[in-house]
Amino acid sequence: MGEQQLVEIAKALSKSARILIMDEPTSALSPAECERLFRIIRQLAADGVAIVYISHRIDEVMHLAERVTVFRDGRHVMTKHMAGTDENAIISAMVGRALLDTSHEVRAIPGGDTVLSVERLSLSRPDRSGWRTLLDGVSFDLAAGEVLGIGGLLGSGRTEILETIFGCAEGRTGGEIRLDGAPVEIRSPREARRLGIALVTEDRKAEGLHLGASITDNIALPLVSALSRFGLRSMSGEKALAGDAVKALVIRCASIEQPAGTLSGGNQQKVVIGKWLATRPRVLLLDEPTRGIDVGAKREIYDLIFRLAGEGLAIVVVSSEMPELLHLSDRILVMTEGRQAGLLARAEASEERIMQLAAPRRGDARTAA
Repeated sequence: MGEQQLVEIAKALSKSARILIMDEPTSALSPAECERLFRIIRQLAADGVAIVYISHRIDEVMHLAERVTVFRDGRHVMTKHMAGTDENAIISAMVGRALLDTSHEVRAIPGGDTVLSVERLSLSRPDRSGWRTLLDGVSFDLAAGEVLGIGGLLGSGRTEILETIFGCAEGRTGGEIRLDGAPVEIRSPREARRLGIALVTEDRKAEGLHLGASITDNIALPLVSALSRFGLRSMSGEKALAGDAVKALVIRCASIEQPAGTLSGGNQQKVVIGKWLATRPRVLLLDEPTRGIDVGAKREIYDLIFRLAGEGLAIVVVSSEMPELLHLSDRILVMTEGRQAGLLARAEASEERIMQLAAPRRGDARTAA
């Protein structure tokens, strides 16, 4: 996703345009790539290019913009010069109310039993020169009620960890995965789901949803067989399941028959999460769970993650947003060039420490024979 985003930005920059509209350009980028893009934006503005920059990341708007315009529910609610406003005013205009503080939650350190153990996880794929190593020797334990964050730069192997655990990674895999101490082989998402593992992918439109299908169809999809009787779909059972998910996750929609593609980004993400929660997983893998959604929906998903962890669900969160990673995680696994660079407890984690570990070092990139 991050590399695709960089290609799209490069294509737009190659047009020598007088007006450049950028819609969530940093949603899939790491902090280093974001800062590089910001330098380009400032240079383009200095050269006379008019730029419309659309983002849910308030710090970016504060950092780059000369004026800010806020829309809410399709209506214009505010336009101000940056010199005459602040972050709280922008957030209040976006969500229609003051937002709760998103500083790190004070939670008891989970002391539940180990649910998931990963030992020496590896992944490699063929290329022109042989086999390219994407993961090498990744190991960690995940306890019931714990939120384990995974951080690192673009291409560091974060998504590949989740895909390998879920059985959908392309290539040659190795290592051992254990659930409740017992070794398991996960060769497909079907097997992962049967074992109680769920994955919310980073690209909800391409991989997480059937955009033309209804909310009901999307939420019921993993459980169609379980809900069916004598080979026939239980429409009442599917509607009841969808209705419960809409109520529990506060999915804003006209009805449960509304096509998923017509929902806002935040509500689409809630449908994806609701679909997997309906399977009653024991391990929930979240890849960029708040990408491209507004601050109100982001806060709701944070609250949901904490509530699920409080109920004993073991959760892994991959995020490119450093404040989000620090806010959500009990521990943080830092990746660099496909390898585990460190595993930080909450008390020792900071943006500076994570970036020190995540920065590639000379000789890190390797190719398997």
